[in-house]
Amino acid sequence: MVDKLTKEFAKDDRPKLIIDTSSILANPEEIFKIKDSDIIIPMTVLEELDGKKKIHSELGFTARYFIRKLEDVRKINNIKLSDTIPIDNNSTITIAINGLSQNLLGKFGLSLDKHDNRIIGVALGFSEKYKNVKLL
Repeated sequence: MVDKLTKEFAKDDRPKLIIDTSSILANPEEIFKIKDSDIIIPMTVLEELDGKKKIHSELGFTARYFIRKLEDVRKINNIKLSDTIPIDNNSTITIAINGLSQNLLGKFGLSLDKHDNRIIGVALGFSEKYKNVKLL
């Protein structure tokens, strides 16, 4: 099933939504309600959330909640985190372990030292391969 999902992801022209950390922290449930889209979460976002989950506030609670929910969905589907994860509403979630376009970042004068720039680099990398890529 995963191979078919991965192939479909590469073929179709559905929106590819690159998710920023702030989108998740603003409303962690919303990601799982998105319809008919391929949701891409850069590894940098998961690293940022992991760093925030230790905070004893709503911010930390939200980070912990999202990571647990993503892990639950992954386990239900019995797949690795690096695989495309099917979710409700005819959508998928993919963790972008690769896909960072260092060349395009350099072209725009952006450094890899900043997390936001790496997230932008993932969006640029996906926009080279797919139509209809948006950064949220």
